[in-house]
Amino acid sequence: MDRLQIIKRGRPFGSPERCKMRCDICKLYGLIVGVFLWGLAGVIGAADLLAMRQEYNQVSAEIDSLVRAMKVMDAEMVDGLKLPEGRKQSIVPDGLSLVMIFWADDEAQVWLNDFLVGKTRLTPVEVSVPDLYLREQNKIRARCWDTDWVESGFLCGLYLKDGRGKLHPVVVSDGNWKSAEGQAMEITYAHPTPNIPGAEPIWGPRVFGMVELSVAFDHRTIKKATRKTV
Repeated sequence: MDRLQIIKRGRPFGSPERCKMRCDICKLYGLIVGVFLWGLAGVIGAADLLAMRQEYNQVSAEIDSLVRAMKVMDAEMVDGLKLPEGRKQSIVPDGLSLVMIFWADDEAQVWLNDFLVGKTRLTPVEVSVPDLYLREQNKIRARCWDTDWVESGFLCGLYLKDGRGKLHPVVVSDGNWKSAEGQAMEITYAHPTPNIPGAEPIWGPRVFGMVELSVAFDHRTIKKATRKTV
């Protein structure tokens, strides 16, 4: 098959005049960009441009590190789109719903029985939790980040909620929670915190950085919560 047949069957690359025109346009764009950068260097100064670039690289590296930390592979985490296997009987009492309210300084992701409930950053979040997420034995797990190394804290409460909006605490953050390094610590938080009824700010033995916090409870704790209000 000769060159003429290839051009007829395929898409032509364009005439020599058109290619030359495109080449001239590219050269013009390059000239404009070069003049702009030369002028910018004259106004700001080469040293300032280098400092700006170094600062940009540092900030980019810190952001990349945070993104990688937020996406740490979790061997216990399951596919959040997959619902738990169904049960014949509901664990949440009739006429009530199950909600979780949580907050963190700075960030947190929270799971119930390894199903993602939600995430927060310096803002209290209330999430309706499906009854299907519950088991006979249950575990709340939170992964928390203190990203600014200034102050840290995590507040959480799992509640039964009645039709009038009244909350009945199932479990709340306190000294009974555990961290990967040992028992969680109730901490004194220097700034105002959101009102999550009955919950105390907690963290791990290390004041800053990342911490895993968890608490276990069984289905009887949920039934008993109907006798408590906050």
